[in-house]
Formats: sequence, structure tokens, C-alpha cells
Amino acid sequence: MKKGNPNILLAAYYAEIDTLDRLIKSTHDLDFELDLGDRYPYQKGSIIKLSVFHILEMNLHVWLDIKHVTELKNKKTINPKANYEKTLDCIHILAKRFPEFEITTIEYQKYIKLIYDFDESNQWIDDDEMQEYELEGYRRIDLELINAGMNRNEKKIIELLQQGASPMIDPFDKTDVSALIESLASADSFYFIDFTYDHLNKINSLDTVDKRKPIDLLKYLYGCASSARMLDIIREYTMFQDNIFE
Repeated sequence: MKKGNPNILLAAYYAEIDTLDRLIKSTHDLDFELDLGDRYPYQKGSIIKLSVFHILEMNLHVWLDIKHVTELKNKKTINPKANYEKTLDCIHILAKRFPEFEITTIEYQKYIKLIYDFDESNQWIDDDEMQEYELEGYRRIDLELINAGMNRNEKKIIELLQQGASPMIDPFDKTDVSALIESLASADSFYFIDFTYDHLNKINSLDTVDKRKPIDLLKYLYGCASSARMLDIIREYTMFQDNIFE
């Protein structure tokens, strides 16, 4: 890590307020900078900057849809309700302790390189493909929604949905399902497996593990949190569409 205590990051990952309260001495301890490294060419030279509050917010987005569940079906020792509530407690306690710290909402599109080989300026569907799909009869606004969703651009998704965009298209395979929802749900499920594995096999310290581990933890958390958040937004703005998530 270029900046910050990796064990504070770990405590935020698990939403452990006692550890956070003990390790965080000042507002300087609330921020992190991590080098994505060069495991993949597209990550080389990329720096991730975020705060303890961003990590806790991602935790909320992971547990939100199952916050009333007290145990996972195949991982009964994991209690989503308790995890959601203790994450909220962490946010409230730290915000009260450090009122001078400016808490910002996470902008998921800024961290897309954690899981994909492009950044927020790239498009899943490029201009040439956009024109081809339009000739096939697809609306540009619906195609732009796919781009916004894949880029995890929350503000753009809301803007497009408010303008009447529909997620119910599949220009790639020409099926009757939503390519965007399928992709987000798949990513959510995929990264949730690793995220919950880390909760079953809890790491006590990052001092003695692979130096890549903080990035891996963020990848798992970001992967399921960003996907779950985009799905929640689509669900909120498309309530009129019956069985959209079935």
C-alpha cells in the first residue's frame, strides 16, 4: 500500500468497530492509496484512492438486499443482518468521532479497473458498434444504458432510466433477456463467493500475507458491491416491468 494501514483496511472490510476505533488515531488514518500493480497489463500504473467510509459503504451495498436474513443458506455462520447493522454502526461511530472528515459517496466508475480491463472513459459498446445496433433497430438510449451499467456509472444509469431507457435488450446474443442485468447478476454472484469465503476464513492481519491481498480484498468487495448497487438502481426505476429479475 502506498498510503494507509492495511489492517485498518482489513477492519473496515470486516466492519470491526473495536479494531477500527483502536487503530484509527486521526483523520489521516481514514484514507488509503493502493497501487494496482502489474499483475495485468491494464492495471499497470493505476492508483486506487479511497477512504474507510467508501469501504464501509460498499459493505452496505453488498448486504442491503439480504439485510433481514440471519444466515446464508450454504454458509450458515454468515449473518447478513448482523453484518449490515454493524457496518452502519461503524459509519455512525466514526462519523461522530471525526466530524471534520469530509465523507463522500463512492463513485463506482472510478474503480472499474479493479475488475475490468478498461477505465471509466472506455465504452463496452463503441461508436461503430452503436451504429450497427441502431441499424438493427435498437434504441441508442438503451445501448447507452448498457455502457453506463458496465462502467458502474450510477449517475448516468439514473439519468438514462429517468429518460425512459430500458435494460431489457440483448444486442449481443439477440435473446429475450437483459444482457445488462445478466452481466451484473453474474458479477455479483461471482465476487460474492470470494467475499463470503474471506468471512468464513477470516484473515486476522495483513502484515504476514501476500502484499497483493489488500487489492484482492477490494476486488471481491467492489465486484459484488458495485454490481449489487447497479441492480438495485435498475430495480428501483423499473418497478413497472413485471418479472424483470426472474
